[in-house]
Amino acid sequence: VLLDLDSFRYQPKKDLRAPAARRPSVPLPKTSDAVKASLRSESADHRPCKLAKAARDPGAAAGRESEALEHSSSQAPLGPPAHRRSRDGAVEMLRPSGRQVGTSRDIKEERKEVEDIEECDAVVRHRRHVLRLISESRPNGSVRDFHRCLMRIRSEEGGGFLCLVAALLSVQCLDSVALKAFESLREGLGGQLTVDRVSSMTAAELEPYIKSCNYYKTKAKSIHACAVSLKKRHGGRVPASFSSLVQLEGVGPKIANLVLSVGLGDESAGLVVDTHVHRVAGRLGWAVKSADGGKAEDSRRMLEEWVPESERVDFTLVLISFGQTVCTPLRPSCDVCPVRACCPSAGCKDEPRKKSVLKMLQDKQAGVDGRENQDDNGSEDDVVIVDT
Repeated sequence: VLLDLDSFRYQPKKDLRAPAARRPSVPLPKTSDAVKASLRSESADHRPCKLAKAARDPGAAAGRESEALEHSSSQAPLGPPAHRRSRDGAVEMLRPSGRQVGTSRDIKEERKEVEDIEECDAVVRHRRHVLRLISESRPNGSVRDFHRCLMRIRSEEGGGFLCLVAALLSVQCLDSVALKAFESLREGLGGQLTVDRVSSMTAAELEPYIKSCNYYKTKAKSIHACAVSLKKRHGGRVPASFSSLVQLEGVGPKIANLVLSVGLGDESAGLVVDTHVHRVAGRLGWAVKSADGGKAEDSRRMLEEWVPESERVDFTLVLISFGQTVCTPLRPSCDVCPVRACCPSAGCKDEPRKKSVLKMLQDKQAGVDGRENQDDNGSEDDVVIVDT
C-alpha cells in the first residue's frame, strides 16, 4: 500500500500492468445420470478428469448411455477398491459398483487374525518337531505292553468289558502289576470274565484274584458295580458314549477315553491324559503345570486343540513312555533327554514331597509293597481312588 500524505489515508496499490485477456468460459453440456453411473463403474479410481472429458464429448457419452442402462441391471465387475470416510471417521473400502467391502478397522482386525493364525501355526510346527524328536528316541515304557494287551482282548467276545476291567485295575498302579492282576482275575473265573459272571458274584469274591494290585478292595467294588450297572442299564454291553461311561462307578474322563479309543476303536474319542502326559506337557510348556494349579482336564483340552484325532493314541503312548523312562516325576534324566535343548524346564530337579517320602517309609516298614494298607484286624483303610 502507498501512503497519501494529503488525506492521511491508506489507499490500495494500483496494478500498473495491463490486465491479461481472459478466455471466455464456455458452458459444458450436461451429462445424464446413466452416463455418470457408467463412468463410475468403469473407473477404478473415480478420477474426475474422465467426467470432464466425457462432458466435452457428448456424442461419445450418448453412445454409451444405452450400455450403461444394460450394465446397471447386471452385477458390476470387481476391481481395485476405492476409499471413503464414514461418519465415525473410519475409512470404508468401496468397489467400483459402490458396494461396501469393509472398514479400515475390519482390515486391521483381519490382519491381526492372520498374524495370530501364522503365529499359532509356528507354535504347532515347533511342538510337532519336539514330538517327533521324542518319538524318534523310541522310549520303551511299560505302557506299550498294557496297550498291546488291550488291543489283543478288544477283538474277543465281550472285549469292551475286558478293556474296562483292565483300565480300572490300572488306576494309580503300575502297568505290569495291573496286567498281572487282570490275568489272575481272568484265570480265577475260568476265563469267563463277563458281565453276567461278575454281576452274579460279590465284590468280596473278586478280591482274592486281584490282591496283588494296590487298592484291590476298592477296585473290586468298582468292577462289581460297573458289571451290575451295565447289565441293568445297557443290556450287558459297554456304552460307546463318553457321558454314559463316566456315570459308571470308578470311571473318570481318563478311563472313559481309554475305553473308547483303544477298547472300542473310536478315533473321535478324547485324548487320554494320565499323570505322565500331564507332567510332560506341563514341563514342555504345552499345558499348565500342577504346581501352578493345572489339572489333567485342562491339559486335555489344551492338547486337543492341536493334536489331530487320528494321532491321539500314538501321542498318548509316546508321552507316557517318555514320562516313564526319561521325564520321570522325581529325578528326570535331562542329560539324556532328546529335547533338552528346547525344553523350558531342562535342568530342573523336582524335589520329592515330604508327605510322599513319609508314605513311602511307612509302606516300607509295613511291608506293603504295592498292596493296600491294612490294620491289625485285616480291614482296609478308607481309600478313595480318583481317576484323573
